[in-house]
Amino acid sequence: MTDVEHREDTGARFSALKDARDVASLLDVSYEYLRHHLYRAPAGERYTLFTIRKKSGGVREIMAPRRPLKLLQHRLAKVLECVYEPKSSTHGFTRKRNVLTNAHIHARRKHVLNIDLLDFFPSINFGRVRGMFMANPYRCPPEVATVLAQICSHNNQLPQGAPTSPVISNMLCARMDRHLQEVAKQYRCAYTRYADDLTFSTYLDEFPPELASMQTEHGVDRCVPGRTLVNIVTKRNGFRINESKVRLQNNKQRQEVTGLTTNKFPNVQRAYVRVVRAMLHNWKKHGLEAAQRQYLSKYNKQHRPPESVQPLFRYMVKGKIEYLGMVRGKDDAIYQRFLKRLRELAPDLVKASSVDDPYAKILDRLWVLETEEIGKCSQGTAFYIQDYGFVTCAHVLGESELAIITAHTRHDASQKYRVKVTAKDDQIDLARLEVIGVTPQVGLKVGASESLQIGDAIKLAGFPNHHIDDTGIVASGTVIGRRNAPVTREPRILISANIIAGNSGGPVLDSNNRVIGVAVRGGANEEESRNTEFHGVVPIEALGRLVVAGVGGN
Repeated sequence: MTDVEHREDTGARFSALKDARDVASLLDVSYEYLRHHLYRAPAGERYTLFTIRKKSGGVREIMAPRRPLKLLQHRLAKVLECVYEPKSSTHGFTRKRNVLTNAHIHARRKHVLNIDLLDFFPSINFGRVRGMFMANPYRCPPEVATVLAQICSHNNQLPQGAPTSPVISNMLCARMDRHLQEVAKQYRCAYTRYADDLTFSTYLDEFPPELASMQTEHGVDRCVPGRTLVNIVTKRNGFRINESKVRLQNNKQRQEVTGLTTNKFPNVQRAYVRVVRAMLHNWKKHGLEAAQRQYLSKYNKQHRPPESVQPLFRYMVKGKIEYLGMVRGKDDAIYQRFLKRLRELAPDLVKASSVDDPYAKILDRLWVLETEEIGKCSQGTAFYIQDYGFVTCAHVLGESELAIITAHTRHDASQKYRVKVTAKDDQIDLARLEVIGVTPQVGLKVGASESLQIGDAIKLAGFPNHHIDDTGIVASGTVIGRRNAPVTREPRILISANIIAGNSGGPVLDSNNRVIGVAVRGGANEEESRNTEFHGVVPIEALGRLVVAGVGGN
């Protein structure tokens, strides 16, 4: 049975529930087992209660179900995940979505608003859960809704620590998500929710005061939720806003969404990188056991429940590095460097292919472009980049509209694909392409050129004077200045790496392997390139202008 068929079958069985015996059958337990652990077992046999310290201060009460009840909740959670259809704005506790997909929505915005819901799980009581199951779209009979709510609730609230609580909270928030999506669209904002964290962002110069505004009280600036937002969250949906965790940040401040900075692109904070670097350093210098003792002396006191099994340090390091790779990308230089160090310390934790040839993934996203016009042929580079697709320089595409343009990968020059120009601007000297018959691949990530300083490291990738069986090059260099192009006066970044004919249209990447520009000008060959001072790069931000310009721009 395929995943789709399983979900449809489970949904049909859920819709057919009539009474408590049907619920027991759906969860694959006996009716007596269900009755005993819901009604007869003492509370102490159903839950273990303890508190853990929050990172922000205070304590959080955790109600962890004991094994028999946890089995029921785990099976019910799997059923509900098949029944529940998440809104596009919901990124927490949802398949194929996470903190990164949530943060990505709000990257490069002028304003970002963060809101935290107060006592999120405890505010969802038995009555709200039962009523949700009885209402559209689930429409369960009263007996079924009661049993399902009893499985999910404890002390008249959703217990933090129960397997069912995440999906139940998403199901109950669906109505609020719909309301907030509508109001976000009305005020030209983006909206997402990750558990109890609500985020709005906008490209507008001023953030809509109906959602939130900055006010000064007793000489202190603070963000105050707007009436429209308060009405939807509190009056219409029964949640409370945590006034101490409402933040409105402009793009001159550090913007943060679910723990990731989003000013330019989703990224971990610098402190996270420093912690991972220190963990690897201590492991290498003092040994595994000493490094683990030092780390856990702080970690367990702050964030772990009592009497829990101590996590192994080596797996914590591996997990933190993989999280870094998820956020910054597997091609990221810092991720690759940490992975290499981990491989030296624990070869069994890292596959050799993960650290071998770190530039292969860059070159595999490049394409060789060949243009045939009457009486001449030319060659250049194109690449696939997130948010924009296939990109190259306009001058690589020739001067005639009748030019025949083809593309092939570095691995197979015999398989050539026709190319269609979808946007082109000769003044900017950029173009967007469609490679006909090619399904878009995972793209290179967009960086930011504005923050580059003279001396910053860069990498130039492409196919200079390409010949069959050439694998492509990745040349290292630095930023050496900025200048306007001689004729068009378009801004250019100057780099020390030699741009040679055939490189044109290839990506220029920063130290984190994010594209900060497109190679556009250099020399015809290696000798000429050494004698030119103008190795020019189009800043990547110009792609935004190209989308507006469309085909033409002559």
